[in-house]
Amino acid sequence: MLKMSGEQISEILDDLKVLFRENEILGRDFDNFLKKIKTEMVKNYLLSLKAPSQPEQALKDAFFSINSIFAKYLFKKLHPEVGGESGFVDYLIKDEREEIKLEIKPLFEAEFEKGKSGEIFKRIKKVKLNWEKHKDQIRKYLGRRGEFVVF
Repeated sequence: MLKMSGEQISEILDDLKVLFRENEILGRDFDNFLKKIKTEMVKNYLLSLKAPSQPEQALKDAFFSINSIFAKYLFKKLHPEVGGESGFVDYLIKDEREEIKLEIKPLFEAEFEKGKSGEIFKRIKKVKLNWEKHKDQIRKYLGRRGEFVVF
């Protein structure tokens, strides 16, 4: 199992702070912004958005995949796409005492515009989470075993 040092976690968190200071990254500024990012994990996340990948999937792949050393650092046991009577939750975090449901919602998304030669990358913008849009989903997950839903 790969171990992640405190220094590596610190670098990722520093990169995330740089990213979260931005409400948007314009296409013309994207390459220069990417130069500010030190870690491959955060760079790959941004490049996936630009690719264009689905925003939730880009976030899952970059930070929460089973092989992600970041996920292993944060969670001892992370189970993806766990289903039951009330549907599937993105992840289930388990320990000896409880289960926490983790549902991924996009942090950023890319916008494109139509051009003569296809879609042109316009910008990456921050997505503001409105939990009220997800009330039914939260209630559904809380009805299952466990006590928390984290978006």
